[in-house]
Amino acid sequence: MQKTRKIEFWVGAFVLSAIAALLVLVFKVADVTSIGNGETYRLYASSTTLAGSK
Repeated sequence: MQKTRKIEFWVGAFVLSAIAALLVLVFKVADVTSIGNGETYRLYASSTTLAGSK
């Protein structure tokens, strides 16, 4: 039982590191330098009924 738990731990650590590496790769490819510091705008919408919002 102890050996199985040790293997599961290392497999989990490997999977988490692979996910982290994939996220870093995605952000590098997308050329994301900072999140949330760019120019933004607010969008407001109003409606009298919800019939057309399907």
